[in-house]
Amino acid sequence: MKGFLISESKKSEAAKRLGEKYSDEIVALLDYDPTGYKYIPWIEKQIDKFFEPGGKHTRMGSVSPEEYFRVFFKHLPNFHNFSSSITNKFLDFFGKETDDGYRTPDNLDSILQNPKDINSYSLMDFLIFTETLEKYIDEKNKKKKAIKQITKVYDDGRYLVIEPDTHLSSCFYGKGTKWCTTAQNDDYFKKYRRRGRLLYFIDRKGIKPKMAAFIPMSGPQEYYNAADQGITKRELVSAFPFANDLLDNIIAPSKTYKNLISLVQNKNHESVEDLENGDPIIHGVDGDYLNLRFSDEHNFWNLFEDLDDMDKYVLQMYESSDFDIVSYDSVDSDWEEGYLLNYLNSQQRKKLYDSLYGMAPSLRNCVDKLRKSQGYGDEECNAKISKFLSTSFSKEVDDIIFSILSDRNNAMKAGVSEHLISNYFDMFEKYGLETEVDDTTFYNIRVKIPEIIELYEKYNPKRDSSIFGLLKKVIQTENIEPPELTDLIWELESPNYEWLETEMAFDNLLENMDEEFYDENFSEEFDKSFNFVESLGGLGKMFDAPFDKNYLIKVVEIKPNGNVNFVFHHKDSEDKKGMSLPLKNFKEFLYNKKLFDL
Repeated sequence: MKGFLISESKKSEAAKRLGEKYSDEIVALLDYDPTGYKYIPWIEKQIDKFFEPGGKHTRMGSVSPEEYFRVFFKHLPNFHNFSSSITNKFLDFFGKETDDGYRTPDNLDSILQNPKDINSYSLMDFLIFTETLEKYIDEKNKKKKAIKQITKVYDDGRYLVIEPDTHLSSCFYGKGTKWCTTAQNDDYFKKYRRRGRLLYFIDRKGIKPKMAAFIPMSGPQEYYNAADQGITKRELVSAFPFANDLLDNIIAPSKTYKNLISLVQNKNHESVEDLENGDPIIHGVDGDYLNLRFSDEHNFWNLFEDLDDMDKYVLQMYESSDFDIVSYDSVDSDWEEGYLLNYLNSQQRKKLYDSLYGMAPSLRNCVDKLRKSQGYGDEECNAKISKFLSTSFSKEVDDIIFSILSDRNNAMKAGVSEHLISNYFDMFEKYGLETEVDDTTFYNIRVKIPEIIELYEKYNPKRDSSIFGLLKKVIQTENIEPPELTDLIWELESPNYEWLETEMAFDNLLENMDEEFYDENFSEEFDKSFNFVESLGGLGKMFDAPFDKNYLIKVVEIKPNGNVNFVFHHKDSEDKKGMSLPLKNFKEFLYNKKLFDL
């Protein structure tokens, strides 16, 4: 709710400025910011740059307003939604696609340095970039779809053997060959699939040409080179030495399936041992149940073939003790901009305004405004208050920033957990496999043996996979979508999480403010000193001394009584001297250092 009010404020301020110059139709372009606030400044800048007052004409007369509208309502949301795909691999693709002079962006160097920063783009460069990104995503999606529609038979990192389940995957993995099963018409593919199994042998390095094997239900096996010419098994094995054992065992059911059947039929101890030793995720047998344990390369989330790398990263952190999605810098920046004051509850906000009213007379106008708006709607005033608090109560503010950082990460982790539990704990149940889960990490799962056997018959009639491979097959066949946490992560803060650390940190600040104020440690001189130092650039900022431009001065602290602590030194020397002076004397020092020479 707080984030919503913040974004609405930024948007409403931009809308007010644009409304004074343009029509409602132009102002409505702000609605196409998918975040509600992040891209508002860039949209406003592009409108001012390309539209004539009123918005009926562009500053490039040959280009209609409608053509510009398309950039905002179509391409801007795609830029945001596909940002995780802006990788080095995509940038290589982008360079090749635009290396024709005509579509080369004007600010190419700036774009390549900061491709995810929208401020790197002019409007036309943005159009070129996003159209290329959309093309890249489309091709990537076709690849993802094809990858889902195969059975991976062998994979050692370099050599890959797959069985295409669809004509699309046959064409994708058979690309570059003359096989009839990769023709535009799918008749031949269907014919071969009805008669037996197709296997494609692929060298990922591309050194050895692709080869294919056809294993009919009955009759001799057939082998083909990339030119679709019949070859011998010896020629296939010569190119792919592992093929001999692979083909000899390809028709036989997996050891896991054999042991499951043996266990059901014979109920013997040997079958239990064979199951536990022969399948990577079986961790024990308990009556009619299998205990499955997912770990290492057989992690539960590795059941999803096309899980995005960033989503893998989020899941790894979710399963670990450290969940550090939110960075300190981002929270610190939010504090400087005044956003974090929105975490105050109504009682805390009242205490803060009461203390500030007496402690900082220069902020009274801001306090009055914020009291009327209940703390929302005036970002400038919130930023001023944040700065004042950082200067006067730096330790307490540091505690607040670290508390919000901790709470925000914990709330996000809780939200991720709720999302995963809601969407994936029972995902196999509708396909005939009930699961019992021991914890919230998807590490230990119990399943019924008869249901596993039925699952083999339905989803893996060749019965040639491990249980892990069987579950992957269910996911692929039923098109179960993997977790897409990267795009959702900022929306997944759990509404059930209690921000106790943050509440306590704000309470500590307010208590210390009360103590300082009512003990009369703070004087009006502090407020005057604070505002004067701000006019010089602020606390910690180095500036040229008015008495001599060869000297530098930096204010390091303002004491509650208004005294200014500062250091100064000659530009040709690192020998710094420090002093503490009342504001009146500090002002005199700035223009006449000699008065204070010892």
